Amino acid sequence: MEKELIVTVFGSSRPHESDGDYDEARVLGRALAKHGFSVCSGGYGGVMEAVSRGAKEAGGKTYGVTADFFKTAKLNPWIDLEVRMQTWEERLFELIRCADAFVACKGGTGTLAELAESGIGAPGAVGRGERAAGVCSGDAGRRGEASDY
Repeated sequence: MEKELIVTVFGSSRPHESDGDYDEARVLGRALAKHGFSVCSGGYGGVMEAVSRGAKEAGGKTYGVTADFFKTAKLNPWIDLEVRMQTWEERLFELIRCADAFVACKGGTGTLAELAESGIGAPGAVGRGERAAGVCSGDAGRRGEASDY
């Protein structure tokens, strides 16, 4: 039996179904699942929902790493398995720990923090030891203001 390969996707919680960023993440989720990857995200809305939705539509497996810290946030309906942590920091470390690779979509301050901690941080593929690779998607791969990430 082959080892499950998990791609953690970081991105904004703001996009809605009618937004281009949502559509891009949904296509990404479909592509990852079609190529045999399981998808992990923060489990809530926006990019996290869209990438999970795309993966499920393509028959893939999804994980959502959530936290008690986000009291009003709800798990999106496209998640197969919720991994519940207590704090924002524990959630971030778990999103990184479980991944074989990372993708960062357009986001804000939280996505920038995730980029920094995961080791992606620069455009294109960036190795994280021998274990994981990362890519930046869309505007996240361009130089710009921190608010563009």
